[in-house]
Amino acid sequence: MATYRVYIRRPGTKAPLVDWMQTVVADDAKTAIGYAYANWVNDKPTPPPPPLSQCDAQAVLKATAAAALLGSSAVSAGQQAFIDDIQNQVSKLLATQLDGAFHVVIYPSGFNYGITYGSNAYYNRCKTSTRY
Repeated sequence: MATYRVYIRRPGTKAPLVDWMQTVVADDAKTAIGYAYANWVNDKPTPPPPPLSQCDAQAVLKATAAAALLGSSAVSAGQQAFIDDIQNQVSKLLATQLDGAFHVVIYPSGFNYGITYGSNAYYNRCKTSTRY
């Protein structure tokens, strides 16, 4: 998993301006652009976004999740094996409760909490009513 900064521009918007930018954790740049575009559509802006095929989109690689944890140092084979093992065990344990695959996303304290993962990275508030 890698961290991408995604920039999306409507056909009529001139560089360097952008209509939507978001930091996304994804497997590749194409997936990151898809997640960011889905979040843009879900935000329901006025006017609505044009189809992604008409937009100018760019994903800039920022860092991998494990590299963010370890700073600029590389992840050793043992550390990657541990991350993969934890990810596989949790995926098996929660397979019936998760909508998709479980991925380990690691970030150091002070990291931008606005980083989103996937197209549904919004806070879901409790849907219970308050009685007075």
